[in-house]
Amino acid sequence: MNNSLVQKTFNLIQMKKNIIAFTLFALLFYAGGEVSAQQKKEDKSKQDLRSFYKATLRVDSLKAGQVEKIQSDYKANLLVVERDTSVSGQLRQRRIKAMMNDRNNKLRVILTPLQLEKLVSPVERTVTEPTVKDN
Repeated sequence: MNNSLVQKTFNLIQMKKNIIAFTLFALLFYAGGEVSAQQKKEDKSKQDLRSFYKATLRVDSLKAGQVEKIQSDYKANLLVVERDTSVSGQLRQRRIKAMMNDRNNKLRVILTPLQLEKLVSPVERTVTEPTVKDN
């Protein structure tokens, strides 16, 4: 009788281990699916942007990918500057203008003036470098 009780306890412990292992596996599998779905959504968005740039600018896939990278980096950096509450309005504007110039210079290397005109608004195209005063 004692061996039977030990065997049942052992089986119960083993069954709990199996349930825990299965639950962990299911959670990891589900979490992996969520990451995969998010990644697919981001990839689809990038594909859509590249298709837009290809059609609008009449460029090949490589150039559209370069434009997408430049634009997405610019937008990400712009968000960082806009969310930085420790920076005054004037300094924030100078940083944004510098980022616009950097983006425009990168785009000028790979696009024609007409393509740049289609992509960048006139206000952002005519940005000049912030001047530094010598004291």
